[in-house]
Amino acid sequence: MRRLPWFILLSLFACGETRDRDPGAPRLADPRDGGALGLDGGSLGDASGLDASGLDASGPDGALPDANSGDLGPNPDSGAPADVGFPPDSGFPADSGAPDSGVFRSCLGTCNAAADCVPISSTAITDADNYRCQAGACQYTGCNGDGECTSVFGAGWVCRTGPVGVASCARACSDVSACIIPSSPLYDQDNYSCVGGGCQWDGCNNTSECTSGLSDPRYTCQAVPGLGFSSCYLTCTSAADCVSPGAGVAFDADNYRCQAGSCQYLGCHNDSECQAQNNDPNWTCR
Repeated sequence: MRRLPWFILLSLFACGETRDRDPGAPRLADPRDGGALGLDGGSLGDASGLDASGLDASGPDGALPDANSGDLGPNPDSGAPADVGFPPDSGFPADSGAPDSGVFRSCLGTCNAAADCVPISSTAITDADNYRCQAGACQYTGCNGDGECTSVFGAGWVCRTGPVGVASCARACSDVSACIIPSSPLYDQDNYSCVGGGCQWDGCNNTSECTSGLSDPRYTCQAVPGLGFSSCYLTCTSAADCVSPGAGVAFDADNYRCQAGSCQYLGCHNDSECQAQNNDPNWTCR
């Protein structure tokens, strides 16, 4: 069974279901219903992570489906543990800098055609026209219009391209009041913008928002490389601090590094890791 890619999850994020996140990944906050990040696909995430804007299939609320559970999809992180949130887990912006090559690689489903990438329980934002099969690996290309988003999430949702560059479902808005979650310091008025009629999460403003919003003193607010905003990252003293219990071989200590006191996900190392992570031979590390 195919898992949904984190991009999609982003979209789903918007809905509002939160999953445990990968400690190593930045926790994007942007609960689905709080408004999609538009990145994270928007969504960067539920408060805990990214799904808000539509990241994860599991629950857009803000989290990318749990990689652990695997319903991530043939795309990116196949399974990053927990909603890693924003961009794949942790590292979102690709290139968190694997020491060996400097290139960030993630687990992707293999394919011969876009139809091979579609999850069993597909929706308007996860069917064949939302994928492409490139060099034998699935890539999620985003939502194709507002109609797909309203079909999945109902009235009041639009398809917008955010900081990550992939179109995802976001809550419609005329001002930020439609985006905020007043009870959360990570999703209130100073964390959103209304861009092109869609909610965009602008990141955390300080570490206090992360520790309070995530109810965890171990998080810090830091800039997400290459994306122009900040998100919540797990702090660490060694790579081992970044690993979630039972995270799997694609998310163990050799897939992280502790840099300047915060966790960075380095990506998968080879096809074997991705196949073992998903218990499926039809995965590759790209």
